[in-house]
Amino acid sequence: MLELMVAIVLGTTIWMGYDSAQHKIAVDSKPYSANNGAAAWVLSGIFLWIATFPYYLVKRSRAVSSGSIAAPPIAPAPARPLSEELAALSDLRAAGKISEADYERAKSKLLK
Repeated sequence: MLELMVAIVLGTTIWMGYDSAQHKIAVDSKPYSANNGAAAWVLSGIFLWIATFPYYLVKRSRAVSSGSIAAPPIAPAPARPLSEELAALSDLRAAGKISEADYERAKSKLLK
């Protein structure tokens, strides 16, 4: 049972350090810095976990709700080369799946 508690305390303390460094969550109202950031969270988590961990969760939720922690950007889907797009359009036109007018509209849109 003791081993489980130690594992929980160490695991959540390491997560606090990593997460606070990634999102620049300071311990107090001063700006994030080396002595006011991840190291402070880890040290206080090790020595006073029962108070520090809930406090960190509150600070983190406030940072999320205020918008200072943003979701990671979503990378756009890789675009096919223009030649492949034009060939696909030509194939659709040749197969009769799109009209000549639709083909010309799509082609002019691609070439812009």
